[in-house]
Amino acid sequence: MSSLVHLGCFLDHPDPNRVFPSFLGSFWSDNSPSTCGGRCLERGYTYSAVQYSGQCFCSHAAPPEAERAASEAECGMTCPGDAGLKCGDSYRMNVYVTGGAYYNVELSSISHSKPIAPWRLLGLTDLKGHLTVR
Repeated sequence: MSSLVHLGCFLDHPDPNRVFPSFLGSFWSDNSPSTCGGRCLERGYTYSAVQYSGQCFCSHAAPPEAERAASEAECGMTCPGDAGLKCGDSYRMNVYVTGGAYYNVELSSISHSKPIAPWRLLGLTDLKGHLTVR
């Protein structure tokens, strides 16, 4: 996965106040922005974050600008999957855009002869622009 866009270094907080709600796990041997971003994209997330060297988080929403770290140097831990890159630090995360797009459309009424209950359509576009509906 090579088309990630780096948004910067952001602060995080202990549970239950995480900036990114989905923790995919700790990958101490192969974590990198690319592997974490790929894992998040496969699960339909628009944003990924690497933290504390081996941790991977995902989100549908960008982190709040108020959580931006004062310096990129605050995200200084080496990535185990790519020693040339940085993978956050303690409660510091390097955030990336995965390249996917998340859609959450709520439809309350449709022209139909019989009333139907409200429903949702969830879709995700991949890097090639293909839409997956869930």
